[in-house]
Amino acid sequence: MSQQDPKVEKMLDNLSEGVMFLDENGKIVSVNNALAEIFCVEKEKAPGSSLIEYIRNHELENFIKNALESQRGAEQEFELVTPVEIVVRIKALLYGSQSEKRGLLVVINDMTATRKLERIRVEFAANVSHELKTPLAAIKGYIETLQDGAIDDKKNNIKFLKIIGEQVERLDRLISDLLELSKIESGKKEITLARFSINELFDSVKFIAGHAAEKKKVVIKAQIPPNFADVLADKNMMEIALLNLVDNAVKFSSNSEVVISVERSDGKVKLTVSDSGIGIPVELLPRIFERFFRADKARSREFGGTGLGLSIVKHVMEVHHGSVLVESEPEKGSKFTLAFPD
Repeated sequence: MSQQDPKVEKMLDNLSEGVMFLDENGKIVSVNNALAEIFCVEKEKAPGSSLIEYIRNHELENFIKNALESQRGAEQEFELVTPVEIVVRIKALLYGSQSEKRGLLVVINDMTATRKLERIRVEFAANVSHELKTPLAAIKGYIETLQDGAIDDKKNNIKFLKIIGEQVERLDRLISDLLELSKIESGKKEITLARFSINELFDSVKFIAGHAAEKKKVVIKAQIPPNFADVLADKNMMEIALLNLVDNAVKFSSNSEVVISVERSDGKVKLTVSDSGIGIPVELLPRIFERFFRADKARSREFGGTGLGLSIVKHVMEVHHGSVLVESEPEKGSKFTLAFPD
């Protein structure tokens, strides 16, 4: 196969899979656009090159060399650096006459996104199992204690029932957050854009978070410019996002203030929640929006966090074509800003 028919070449270039033809000596005859994109190489440099000259990967070279020498088809998955890390599934098929040494048709599927999703699913299932087991174990233990006779212990039975109730609430929060996140991620939660008063949003969030704030001796303040015009967003979803930020700020603060503010700039509405709490180490900031990630695991569990709040905030902003930004410093507090189109 010394030259490829232009029609065939055009057809191959429209494929999402990478395709490469090598002659019986292991020299590249041609590649399609997808292969060049997968390996971050120039398509024009392929013809006449050896595989190691073109892609520069010894694992792949050995795989192709073995297929050519044995004159047998082969299939294998590789983790490669090209220069970015990718996972590819490579299938080598023989082509040409049966009476002579044949060349190879190599088909390459980029499995990077698929494998990443699989890892996320596995990690997600493991995290959910862990988060469910902890309160369930506590509930089971205290119920068994009550059944074994502690129900008649007036000094402790109310205490045990209170702990069971707290663990039930923890389970309820976890399940509610999981359902909320699942709806947003799957697109099943419809977004309803309408104009509403930012004062109403702030008042609602302050009221809902007020009890927890009072217990921590935290004052929630709202700073709204005079005559601030209504904003366009899904009010319920924006309340969920803002409430998650305020709840976090209250949890990790005490005897201080949490300030909610709003401004318009660069064609965007920006809602900001600032606190003077424990803050977040700079090296952890890139990970705080991951599901179940906790910057301070001990304190998060103490205060009953599910580890899903910031992930929900991130997805709420994504469906609004907006973003969430964070600035934080240990022992000096944090500032989260929700920005979405005005």
